Amino acid sequence: MHRTNCVLMSVLLMITDGLIVKGPSGPLVAPLGSSVVLPCSVDQLLSVKGLEVEWRRNDSDTLVHLFQDGESRTEAQQQDYQDRAHFFTEEIQRGNFSLHLDDLRSEDEGRYTCTVYIQEESGETVVEIKVDGVGEY
Repeated sequence: MHRTNCVLMSVLLMITDGLIVKGPSGPLVAPLGSSVVLPCSVDQLLSVKGLEVEWRRNDSDTLVHLFQDGESRTEAQQQDYQDRAHFFTEEIQRGNFSLHLDDLRSEDEGRYTCTVYIQEESGETVVEIKVDGVGEY
């Protein structure tokens, strides 16, 4: 009986370790040329001190957007996303790290990872974009 309790406690510790980052339950579908919001959030208020949020393309590890040291680091973005990928800056302290992507292109289709780092903790979610009209004749 004692052994079962130890195993259960270990499992609970593993589950509660790290940030729980939320994203959408399925792929986002949007037409070419439109704007889309890629959801990414946590359920707690966070200090921007020590907070880092990265959005990356899964297929190429391309940096889509970086928030670090209290501001968006547009100089670190892949050039294709400059002036198209934005944060809702006023929402960051509320735990909302969603990315607004303008002028959707066929090459934007794919999977993106939002990774949130705060102090020693981190968590991530994956968001898939399907561009409506791509590959249709």
